[in-house]
Amino acid sequence: MCESPRFETLRRSIGTAVDAMKAAGQVASASVYLRDFHRAEWTWYNGDEIYDPGSLLKIPLLLTYLSMAEEDPGLMKRIYTCELMDANVPQHTAFPEAQIQPNVAYTVEQLLEFSIALSDNRATTLLMRHVPIPRYVKTYTDLGLPKPDVTARAYPMNVRDYSVFMKALFNSSLLGPMRSEYALELMTRSTFTKGLVAGLPKGVDVAHKFGEEGTEVRRPLHETGLVYADGNPYLITVMTRGANPDSLASAISAISRLVYDRM
Repeated sequence: MCESPRFETLRRSIGTAVDAMKAAGQVASASVYLRDFHRAEWTWYNGDEIYDPGSLLKIPLLLTYLSMAEEDPGLMKRIYTCELMDANVPQHTAFPEAQIQPNVAYTVEQLLEFSIALSDNRATTLLMRHVPIPRYVKTYTDLGLPKPDVTARAYPMNVRDYSVFMKALFNSSLLGPMRSEYALELMTRSTFTKGLVAGLPKGVDVAHKFGEEGTEVRRPLHETGLVYADGNPYLITVMTRGANPDSLASAISAISRLVYDRM
């Protein structure tokens, strides 16, 4: 339950880096959670600050569908059609990618790839329309998180609480090993490369998901990832706020590089 003293120097270095970013106007705030799985040790910086996770909440939706697929393997091939209500969902993103198209049918497997790898809000909305809400809520409560209000605009979280989803995937504590591995492999296909990935040496595998939320004036940017570094896997979650998405992505990249070098 306690932070590892082994990470104290790294935590101070992260704090120094974030202070410099604030002074330069690169970020308004930033929080970091880090966990070394081999030693079961962790630390965080500015860990109590609350953020709107935005598209990071596509991960618990993924967990919910994969949990249901363990009971009903045919679920992944079930077909849903993108309707006008799905297509009209706003895709406020500074990093646009392909989206599903109206009046086109997709399998659940395809929709999950659009939702996770491409962060497509249309695919996510379509999946949310068909998920049993009690089952979706159970994904949170089974992991010890507060029950989400699915009618609310946001589900505020800090970096450690959000990281519970990623720990569950690494440890296969919510899904079986096969489905957990499937989810992580899907996350390695993420097309977003300006954050955590940009701070890692070429060839380092990382299962990651980024998230945006907010307005054109104030758009938080977050990213979480399992980094497979030379047999020493670690989890890093970075949440940031600021006015410029590219500057926030660059800040996440710098923090990722700092952590990788120390790890």
